[in-house]
Amino acid sequence: MTTKQLLDIEVEGMCKTILEACTDNFVKSYCHQLIKLQYPEDEEHIKQLIPRITSWYDEGNLRDIIDNKYAISKNQHLYTYELLNTLIKDLKIEYTKPKMKPKKEVIPNNRFNDIDWGL
Repeated sequence: MTTKQLLDIEVEGMCKTILEACTDNFVKSYCHQLIKLQYPEDEEHIKQLIPRITSWYDEGNLRDIIDNKYAISKNQHLYTYELLNTLIKDLKIEYTKPKMKPKKEVIPNNRFNDIDWGL
């Protein structure tokens, strides 16, 4: 599949998958912009957005999605991440993975009453 075909066929599904799970308004904006762009006419803009979207996954969000037993579409997120990395390679985008954020501690329901709430 060519880069143009990948972007034409997959970008809307990729972005909808991210928008399902994302609460970061900047990343949401990047996805909405990416959907509207055309390759190769908007190549430079695309090359700016792809790393920003990919970094959202690399900061720990992909890990959190995969580890969350209630998260849906885990395979779609893995596929989206794979496609983003393919685009980074095919478009020859310089990308350095960001530092991963610490994993969020989830308090199991059975420990809720064990917490000292300071009341």
